[in-house]
Amino acid sequence: MWYVLGAPGSGKTAAIEHLRFLRPQSVVLDWDALMGPAGLLAGCAIRETEAMWSPYAALVRQVVDVADPGRAILLGVCTPDELPGWPEGRWLVLDCSDSERVNRLARRGETEATIGAALSDAAEYRKPGLETLDTTLLTPRRTAEAITRVLARKGR
Repeated sequence: MWYVLGAPGSGKTAAIEHLRFLRPQSVVLDWDALMGPAGLLAGCAIRETEAMWSPYAALVRQVVDVADPGRAILLGVCTPDELPGWPEGRWLVLDCSDSERVNRLARRGETEATIGAALSDAAEYRKPGLETLDTTLLTPRRTAEAITRVLARKGR
């Protein structure tokens, strides 16, 4: 199991389709992919309803288990401390410069508050000392290629 962590704007979502193409033997999952349908079931927006975060994590965990943790690459925003009891795995942090993150998020139309929260998240994700891939100058395809090289180097 691989966990690819990154604050908003790091390149996770943009790289997913390229990663699926480059790693057809893997099951590439996006933590956010089920938030819309889960929110419809729950009757609320998952991201904005803290009481739903734990049940949502349980849903994602079930998807990982069904999909096969041994082949899974989960791209998301949860740190190792936030996923106790999940399958053992290796971690990779996608990161970019703060100025690039601001530019990427502004191009997506994110609010100043959202951008500020993403910058805070990025600073927190840098603290644990996990292996990091700098995506500042990388296109989504190059990001996926770089992730693939890291996975190959680690024997997955």
